[in-house]
Amino acid sequence: MDSNKIKEFEAARKGSNSKKHILGYLGIALLVIGLVVLLFSFIAGVVLVILGIALILVGFIGNKRNPVEDFKSFVINDLIKEICSPQVYYDRSGSISLSEVEYSNLLKMPDKMNGEDLIVDTYKNVRYEISDLSLQEARTRILPNGDSYTEYFDYFKGMFMVFDYPADLKGELYIVPKRHSNLCALDTIESESIELNEKYILYTTNKEYAFQILTPLCIEKILALNNIYKGIISYAFTVDKLYVAINSRVNFLDVPGDKPITEMALRKLESDLMLPQAIINEFKLDKGKFQNE
Repeated sequence: MDSNKIKEFEAARKGSNSKKHILGYLGIALLVIGLVVLLFSFIAGVVLVILGIALILVGFIGNKRNPVEDFKSFVINDLIKEICSPQVYYDRSGSISLSEVEYSNLLKMPDKMNGEDLIVDTYKNVRYEISDLSLQEARTRILPNGDSYTEYFDYFKGMFMVFDYPADLKGELYIVPKRHSNLCALDTIESESIELNEKYILYTTNKEYAFQILTPLCIEKILALNNIYKGIISYAFTVDKLYVAINSRVNFLDVPGDKPITEMALRKLESDLMLPQAIINEFKLDKGKFQNE
């Protein structure tokens, strides 16, 4: 990424904070002066106190820019343009639809869903979508006096990806870390990898075809991805789409905009943005059975 863009963001961030802090400090000074003046002139003192409070509110509290939104405006947009195709679509407030989550069969349906940072692009003839998702379940608690209140708790928070390949597979394969009520009617299989069998339950609609998907290379890439990303990763090879859900408990494009950008943080962002392309390459979604070849 262009280092000048980073410097521009840093200058804007620091400049914005500095100007606001100057107003805040000026407000503190006027407030102190006003309190002293009150001893001699009530009206003049009140005016200075009110003016001081107003400057403090503006300088330290009011009209603050959202540092994360600033970061996305200055940095994320440029990274997306560099890494993705010219036709990429990016919507900060958009997300993958609830219908896609339901179709994947990887996650139970939420009582409430939030999402952001939707990216839609095509790479090597495979259309993909990626966004942050937060899925929540409601829990109602009864108080001793009989009143009740409802709280919402995240059971999934992280990246959700959809890959749309041209072919129609002859079966479906679900690779999930624990038994899933949506999949219990399906057959289960074990792979040739002891490590994969220890970490996942494998459900399928077609045992013979499942092993055509679950090649040694595919197993290797699944285990490698687990080692790279912290959190629980689930996979669904459906008839026409691959779904990948990474329950990392964090948003993948968020970096605190009120702190300097480090080289490590920038590399992590680039890696996350390139992950869909890496999955297409490593799982060979652009070839063979996924492309009707």
